Amino acid sequence: MLLLFYPHSADLEAAAKARNKIGSGGMSLDNKSKVLELHQQMLAVKEMAAELPLVVERCHSLANLHTQAADSLSRLVAVEQSCKSTETLLQHLSNTLTSLEQSTVENLQIMQQSLEALK
Repeated sequence: MLLLFYPHSADLEAAAKARNKIGSGGMSLDNKSKVLELHQQMLAVKEMAAELPLVVERCHSLANLHTQAADSLSRLVAVEQSCKSTETLLQHLSNTLTSLEQSTVENLQIMQQSLEALK
């Protein structure tokens, strides 16, 4: 499960208060820079947070599309295998019919020879 960090308004208010406190001079320079940096990061996250549901929805759509493509590919492979086996079967039937035709012609010639011998 994907856990997303959405800054709440209370978090933003606390960051704003800390930023305002920096102006009053009650913090060291290092702490002031850290608080300002965190405040800027919170603002950036707030802007991106609105876009995250859309990104997640697009990822789900892409995952579904990927699954459909994989299913289509496996069905295509099955159809190709079926076509190959059908082609092999047709070739075998063609050879059998050619052999049957040759045998029929030979049998017809033998019958004609036998009929002429009986006359």
